[in-house]
Amino acid sequence: MKLILGKMKQLSCFFGLAALMLLQGCNGGTEKKEDLSVQVIAFEDLESEITKSSNKLKVVNFWATWCKPCIEEMPYFDAVIKQESESATLYFVSLDFVEDLERVTKFVEKKKPYGKVMLLDNINYDSFMPKVDSSWTGAIPATLFVDSSGNQYFYEKSFSQDELSTLILSLL
Repeated sequence: MKLILGKMKQLSCFFGLAALMLLQGCNGGTEKKEDLSVQVIAFEDLESEITKSSNKLKVVNFWATWCKPCIEEMPYFDAVIKQESESATLYFVSLDFVEDLERVTKFVEKKKPYGKVMLLDNINYDSFMPKVDSSWTGAIPATLFVDSSGNQYFYEKSFSQDELSTLILSLL
């Protein structure tokens, strides 16, 4: 009888521990944990990341927390890139002022975007916009797609999910 009670206590401890781990979000290392940090980055570092050779499509979306169309399209980028995560990488580059890092961080913690979130450390539009694309007027949302051959495709517009999906599939 003591042996049975001892085993029952062990099992109840095991199940209690397992339930606690589930409640705390422990996944045993089998699932990638989201990185909800915001990296403050110089444009030169972003430019280096954009031009670095890769076998994946790079999707660089320029946005801001105060831009309603930007925020509306973010879930579309998340959904499409999650489906194509083996062949595409998503970067959300905030054009908020660096002084608003806390605001951007709170936004990211609330919305939990799938892509890597960056905040440019110096918003001197005239210095970096032509380096992204000579046609960029400065309007956002704006998105740069860089395919695995290094070809760049720039769009100064907001996307529907269908438009975005069709475009990304055509660039893969």
